[in-house]
Amino acid sequence: MKIVLLQVKNYNSLTDNQCMAKLRILFLMLITSLFFLAAEENLDFQPLPKGFQDITLGLSMDETRAALMDDAWFLFRGEPDVSLLSSPNQTLIDSRGADYVSRGLFQFKDDFLYTITIILNSERMDYFSMFTSFNQKYGEFSSLNPDMAVWEDDTVRISLEKPLSVKYIHKETFETLRREAARGINLGTMNRQEFIDQF
Repeated sequence: MKIVLLQVKNYNSLTDNQCMAKLRILFLMLITSLFFLAAEENLDFQPLPKGFQDITLGLSMDETRAALMDDAWFLFRGEPDVSLLSSPNQTLIDSRGADYVSRGLFQFKDDFLYTITIILNSERMDYFSMFTSFNQKYGEFSSLNPDMAVWEDDTVRISLEKPLSVKYIHKETFETLRREAARGINLGTMNRQEFIDQF
């Protein structure tokens, strides 16, 4: 109650114009705050997609090939677009795209699609439009740097990368491969004496 009285006393010392200006500002601040609170409560972000169109993380090689054959965004040619990678049990499908899509890269480990990279046609699409759309659909990014913005949940990591590509990664498989690669580097750098010292 004292606070209210003090405020009234302060306003008594102001001219009518000053008082009205302050009240307008307070009113605008209140309306703006209520608008943002309502907007936050009504935000209904979509869950992160597990891939592009019907090509989703976790598909087998045959399922991915069938999905690519049916997808108008890709000019999949079959066997010529499939290659074995130097890493054990890893395969890559590299398909040309159409229109907004320049190219698609689909990486497998043990017949499990764990990475999808969609390289977009920068003459027809731009980074800012994609970034804005992702923020509106999936909420604020998890991380951001000059090269990419990342959205992630428990199972999938989506990165929008410059100049213009979208990458979907199955997190569990990717982390397993990363640990295996790190272990391989450690073994490769171990010298003879370090190996002997393990016994």
